[in-house]
Parts: sequence; C-alpha cells; structure tokens
Amino acid sequence: MNMNHRCDNPGCVRWDHLFDGSHKEGMQDRNNKFRQAKGTKLPWAKLTEADVKKIRENGGKGASYLSREYGISRSTIESVLLGHTWKHVQ
Repeated sequence: MNMNHRCDNPGCVRWDHLFDGSHKEGMQDRNNKFRQAKGTKLPWAKLTEADVKKIRENGGKGASYLSREYGISRSTIESVLLGHTWKHVQ
C-alpha cells in the first residue's frame, strides 16, 4: 500500500490530502496531472527535441551513422526512430 497526495504540494502535511492507493495508481495520478518529466527536463537527457526531429528526418542514414554523429548508442537511436522514446516530439 502507498499513500498518494491530492494537492501535490511537497511541503503539505495535511492528513486529509492523503489517500490510499497502489504504486500503479500513484503513477496514473502523476500522468493524469502531467507531472512526468520528459525530454530535456530529465537531467540525464543527451538529446534535445531538435536533435530528435533531425534524427527522425535522417533515419535513412542508418542507426550506426547517427549514433556516431550524436555520440549516443545505436540502441538509443533505434528507440528514437521506432518511436519508443521521445513520443512527445512530433
């Protein structure tokens, strides 16, 4: 069991703002409130939204070529090209 928070204010200590829920329900609540960090808001992001667009435009050059060009792994390039990552970038 997890305790989830209604107002999402980290400093809030009001008991009536807490509710029981599973981890999955907490993650759904987070996603419904658009509190999930994406793209360059993640501290470990090695690409920008502009990079992702260029990678997708140049996908025909091949994942190996693009991985060398951007200095990231081939599997990361493939995930971008297949739309498994950076889904919010069109």
